[in-house]
Amino acid sequence: MKRRRSVPALKMQTLYGDSSKPGFNASLQQPLYVFVHNSVLRQRRQAELTFQDARSTFESAKWDIRAQSRSLYYAVMQAEEAIRVEQRKTTSSQKLLDVTEALVDAGRTAAIEATRARLRVQEAERQLQNVTTQKMQAEVAAKNFVFLPLETRVQFVTQLEFAPLHASLGRLRDYALLHNPPLQSLHRAREFARLSYEASVEPTRPSLSVNGQYASNEVPAFETHQWQLGWSLDWKFFDSFVTRDQSMIAKIGVTVANLNLADGERTLRVNLYSAYLDVKRTEKQIQEFKSSREQAVKNVEVLRLRFQNGLDRLIDVFQAEDDMRNLDNEYLGLLVQFNRGKDQLSSLVGADVDSL
Repeated sequence: MKRRRSVPALKMQTLYGDSSKPGFNASLQQPLYVFVHNSVLRQRRQAELTFQDARSTFESAKWDIRAQSRSLYYAVMQAEEAIRVEQRKTTSSQKLLDVTEALVDAGRTAAIEATRARLRVQEAERQLQNVTTQKMQAEVAAKNFVFLPLETRVQFVTQLEFAPLHASLGRLRDYALLHNPPLQSLHRAREFARLSYEASVEPTRPSLSVNGQYASNEVPAFETHQWQLGWSLDWKFFDSFVTRDQSMIAKIGVTVANLNLADGERTLRVNLYSAYLDVKRTEKQIQEFKSSREQAVKNVEVLRLRFQNGLDRLIDVFQAEDDMRNLDNEYLGLLVQFNRGKDQLSSLVGADVDSL
């Protein structure tokens, strides 16, 4: 059983009978928190929990805005890179068409090959138009998110970068259990439920307090002093089981708060582990992707030379170019997925993972 102190209430009264011989008395009442807790401190703690919960909600909203804005930025960067990929494909297809037409004019290949190459150029141009439109749409979405006028010209200067994640899973988990905003709210909800239960069981408990009084009076020829000390006890024996029912409801609230907290911790661990695995998998694939891209570029160059010398078919060159374009798009997708995964980890942890 806990004892708590509070600031005593002091009342003073001055008696005016004879102005030349004043007198006064003072009284003191001090509650003793033997059977109950300090309700004022409890209310203050509940107010602190409410304020902290509002601040956590604000911080969680900030991380959501950060992740959403970065995702929109990634969409613009991905569209820009897709445009560069399609431009390279269009330029390559046009050069291949010129070579094919020259070979047809020289009688070294069939005219159908020129038709295929021309269709290839048209397809590349359509793809370029599609990704250009997608970039414009991504820019409009990004400007709308930050409430910029849609006709404002904006330059997106930050390029997508790859920086390996060095923080360990254990470090991220321990930090998240202490700083994850939704989990902090669940901790406060449990404490709030405990305080509510504490208040619900006290109406029928005894209330003990100490009372003291001091009086001083001056009368002709002598002065009087008087001390008085006592105690009081208030005890509500029966309230038609209202307190019992309210305490049962509050106790259920404590149980629910504990279950919610346990479920929140378990869900956080699972989500954190899943996001960490995704980031590390993507990181490994990006690191191993460089050799594949270099090999695809060399493969296209070799097949072009072999086609010009009549050793390979035009369709083989097309296939190699498709493979190189798919690899470029796949690499970009991995880069975007990696950065989005780190943003998700940052939201779960409650801090920038690169700073841990």
